[in-house]
Amino acid sequence: MHESFPTGLNRRTMVAALASGGLLGLGASPLAQAADAPYPSKPIRLIAGFIPGSAVDTVARLVGNQLSVELKQPIVVDNKPGAGGNIGAQQVAQAAPDGYTLGMGVFGVHVINPHLFKNMPFDVNKDFTPIGCLATAIQVLVVNAKLPVHSVQELITYAKAHPGELNFATPGNGSTGQLAESMLEMKTGIKMTTVPFNGAAAERTSLLAGDTQVTFELVTTMVPHLKSGALRALAVTGTERSPVLPDVPTMIEAGIKDFEVTTWIGLVGPAHMPAPIVAQLSKAVNEILARPATIKALQDVGTSAAPGSPEDFRQRMQRDQARWGPIIEKSGTKLD
Repeated sequence: MHESFPTGLNRRTMVAALASGGLLGLGASPLAQAADAPYPSKPIRLIAGFIPGSAVDTVARLVGNQLSVELKQPIVVDNKPGAGGNIGAQQVAQAAPDGYTLGMGVFGVHVINPHLFKNMPFDVNKDFTPIGCLATAIQVLVVNAKLPVHSVQELITYAKAHPGELNFATPGNGSTGQLAESMLEMKTGIKMTTVPFNGAAAERTSLLAGDTQVTFELVTTMVPHLKSGALRALAVTGTERSPVLPDVPTMIEAGIKDFEVTTWIGLVGPAHMPAPIVAQLSKAVNEILARPATIKALQDVGTSAAPGSPEDFRQRMQRDQARWGPIIEKSGTKLD
């Protein structure tokens, strides 16, 4: 996916180009903004710390396109992938807190990475201003259809009878799927062999071929393979069933107490952003997330709209940090 920043456009053309997902690049320097001008009076840079086409990038463009209309300024999505999202997040943390550089706040960066990386380049609790959660996502526990298990309890029984023989596919060490596997093993006493891949596509290929037999993956990405019969869904990781898979129980319904894995994507800025700007952005975002078209578009990419206040988002971050820290520590997973 190759994108470039169009040049020589008037504002109307820029907004139209943004609505089609065509803008990619840097906004103007925040220092160029006149102190007494109303906010916003120039394009806003929205940093997404993952590649174009990723879930984070997709949500950034979906919400950013509508936010640009609300604010009457282009939202320029700037992809800065690397280090599990840390590279992009660092640029947000170091930006001027004037509202002209925003970032996608991601569960993996703000909850998981502080426990995986020995030397984080920022403090997730001190160097950002939470603006609002945008979307949440749950996963589904699936097995290759040739594996003779049809429920979570049958999987546990099989794994205990064949310790270490089941290959659990993950899109990489430190991924949500791998940490969900660790949680499952800790709660049930089973032991599987973790097989990390370089991304979800390679993970799914292995699972479909039967080289690996079990995985946790985003619900939407698995639906086509569940419908084809190549894979079998055992349970979803939310506190409620997925509307996409209404007949599939939650892990809690399947008998695994307190088993919840809900990830999220939100909007953040640098620390010390002015309260009026945060309030203005929060109001606009919540209005966007309440629209039926937005709700449907987010569902289509495997997420659920998650409106709320900046304080709601801050509390969500802190709850998840407290919950996942011990799980990651027990798993022994490290990335540096």
